[in-house]
Amino acid sequence: MSRKILGPFNRVEGDLAVNLTLDGDRVSSAQVTSPMYRGFERALVGRPLADALVVVPRICGICSVSQSVAAVRLIQALTGVSPAANGERVMNIVHACENLADHLTHFYLFFAPDLAHADYASHPWHADWAARLDSLAGFYRTRRDVFDRALRHRFGELASWEVPKGGLFFWLRLRLLFDTRSLLDEAISHGVAFMPGEEFSPDAPDLGTMRLNFSHAGAEDVDRGLATLATLVRRRTWRSSSPALSS
Repeated sequence: MSRKILGPFNRVEGDLAVNLTLDGDRVSSAQVTSPMYRGFERALVGRPLADALVVVPRICGICSVSQSVAAVRLIQALTGVSPAANGERVMNIVHACENLADHLTHFYLFFAPDLAHADYASHPWHADWAARLDSLAGFYRTRRDVFDRALRHRFGELASWEVPKGGLFFWLRLRLLFDTRSLLDEAISHGVAFMPGEEFSPDAPDLGTMRLNFSHAGAEDVDRGLATLATLVRRRTWRSSSPALSS
């Protein structure tokens, strides 16, 4: 018997590893694990139940409606509240639409990139697949670059970051070190949500950090959202630098 670990696999969301137990040339058992600590459970501790409907969908950029439905089911179980029949139908329809879209997303983002590998170059469909995926990569590359330009415009003096070479997120490190979890409620009240970076630290929180998704919003929404968030961070900076305000 021998063991083999494959991974990490991190094409879209988080990290996965496959642990195989081999008996000769046969797999006798296999386990899939998620070794990257995400921290969403900690982000919800002590918060109002309704906040789960804003925070939980950001667990995954692919299946955010499924996360929302799971949060709704939990809230229903805890409160004993049941939706109206039409409300239940609408939720199920929206969830089904996402499941349908997820089949396409899963195929294009999880599986199809392998088909563009040079190992498949001899197949007649290879050139078409490579062109399709190059177009998809270009779409997200453009959104990433739009987000980066908006960050430099709105957060240039407030934070530092690196332009991601993969994935769908920017990791910001604010120049003012404070627990960004304390800013989340105010940001949500202004129509902006982010993932506090402190929640990704299983031990001492990494203060002044944020994870921002660049894949969903268009240029106007990105600039508006970052402008709002930058204003809130500046207010926190002013308060910390003014003894009268901080007291």
